[in-house]
Amino acid sequence: MRIATNTLFNISRSGLQKHTADQARLQEQLSTGRKILTPSDDPIASARILGISQTVSITTQYTVNSKTADSALSTTEATLAQIVGVIQDIQTLAVNAGNATQTAAEKKMLDTELQGRYQELLGLANSTDGNGIYLFSGFQGDIKPFTENSLGDVSYNGDEGVRKVQISSGRQIPISENGNEIFRAIRNGNGTFVTAADSSNSGSGVVSSGEVTSVSAWNNNVPSPRDFSIQFTAANTYDIYLNGSATPIVSGATYTPGGTIALKNPGPPVVDYGVQFSIEGAPAAGDTFTLNASTNRDMFAVLGDFSNALGSYATDSTGTGQAAFQNQLNGVMQGLDNALSQVLRVQASIGARMGETESVQNTNEDLQLQYSKTISGLADLDYAAAISDFSMNQMLLEATRSSFAKVQDLSLFKYI
Repeated sequence: MRIATNTLFNISRSGLQKHTADQARLQEQLSTGRKILTPSDDPIASARILGISQTVSITTQYTVNSKTADSALSTTEATLAQIVGVIQDIQTLAVNAGNATQTAAEKKMLDTELQGRYQELLGLANSTDGNGIYLFSGFQGDIKPFTENSLGDVSYNGDEGVRKVQISSGRQIPISENGNEIFRAIRNGNGTFVTAADSSNSGSGVVSSGEVTSVSAWNNNVPSPRDFSIQFTAANTYDIYLNGSATPIVSGATYTPGGTIALKNPGPPVVDYGVQFSIEGAPAAGDTFTLNASTNRDMFAVLGDFSNALGSYATDSTGTGQAAFQNQLNGVMQGLDNALSQVLRVQASIGARMGETESVQNTNEDLQLQYSKTISGLADLDYAAAISDFSMNQMLLEATRSSFAKVQDLSLFKYI
């Protein structure tokens, strides 16, 4: 069989081109350290690498988001820690104010210090982060959340939303708080009911904050609006009325200073309302004490009540002034306890979220490591095999070049 000179040239040229291309590809693999240079090298592996790389990018963004969330939460948590300190300082003032030996002038001095703490608390409530965004205004981070109208009368200008950041595919974590929940949703009294003495009382009776003995009885047996009044008919007897009724549920009960007053309708049938309290001192005939269902009270109003109590304190020989002040102070101290509990609850929630962001960051780091190993297994070059292939192909290329040089001599034109 005869083979044309052109065919020999084409075969030799194709072999030379192939080995040259293979050598260039092997050289590029060795220089980059990657065995897949184009998707055509391994379409399936290339598709997997692309999918994993996209997942890596998303995970990286989640890590950035979680760090941003952690920074925002840290700022809020630090501010709440300062608020806790201010409330505790005010509680100390309240304890000092309960000293019966203090004069009206000394209580006014405490009031001066209290108003300083009040302004400090208002400033913390209007705190911003490093970007000028208010911490406690809900969604409306550019609006100053609290505006003071007068001492104890503070308006909330924000909303009840919370800003969120996506830290994983299934989790958006809140990174802000609304000031209404922290500063205004404070239950007065013991959280279930609040006791108080009438401002017109002439005796020296002081009422306790009371306690709930049966939650179910309070919820199921007390009709709305759940208002009780205890009216002293004499220095040692009292009647109990429910919801402003003209007929008492208890009539002519004997008063014992410091003794437990359990709210029950003797019946028949006997109805237990599930609450009790006590009164100390010497109430006078006509004195009235109340027990009403708790409502929300803002923190600034509690401090306003404290300031008013300190500023209006007056002593007298009968002890009426001290009793009135002590009844007001008891309410203030209970309000401060509730305010502190509310702030600590929010602070604990933030701490839990900070722990969650840290956990997400750790998980993302583990995932990134696993993704890197997977991509490495798919794309990284086996240097030992590549060097061996490179050497083999180099030898084949040199042989092909030598062969092509000899094929060039197989032409009759050379002998003409």
